[in-house]
Amino acid sequence: MHRFAWDLHYEPIGEEPRAGSGQGAVPGHTPPPASTPWAPPGEYTVRLGVNGRALTRPLSLRLDPRVTTSAAALDRVARLSREMYVGAVASHAAYEEARELLASLKARGDAALAEEVEALAPEPRGGGFRFFRAAPAGPPTLDGVSDAMLRAAGAMQEADVAPTARQVAACEDARREYGEVMERWEALKARIGGA
Repeated sequence: MHRFAWDLHYEPIGEEPRAGSGQGAVPGHTPPPASTPWAPPGEYTVRLGVNGRALTRPLSLRLDPRVTTSAAALDRVARLSREMYVGAVASHAAYEEARELLASLKARGDAALAEEVEALAPEPRGGGFRFFRAAPAGPPTLDGVSDAMLRAAGAMQEADVAPTARQVAACEDARREYGEVMERWEALKARIGGA
């Protein structure tokens, strides 16, 4: 018998599992801590593909009956968390696109445009899981905004309670930075396409 486990979090963003990291209860076999929000209660479909054959089954994810927080408050946390996650996915995808474009700009010797792309998509930073990375210094970057959105979502994941004013403000700040950075990226891509 084989077991498959879902940790009830959204799909990780731009991270490879560190199975051989030597950390955890079973060194080399303990998954890293989740860096994405919890999936909210609802109906899901489990898909398993084996040898070109796909099996699907329904799955109901239910809230712990001991939770007394109002449905409206929990819905707000789920909506904000989902918005932050979707933005984090989009800005990380733009970051990866920018890093690929940067390599081609450098290869063709376009230093000025390469420098602008590098400012929006600097070399990857290490150091910790995405929930726990510190905000980078300087103007917002594509991956920095992705991390900020995950931090904003992560701050609401500790308990089944209504988001605080500070948590909502962090989401608003991340949303604003996301809009600004993605607008700069789209404008830069348009200029590169025309160059």
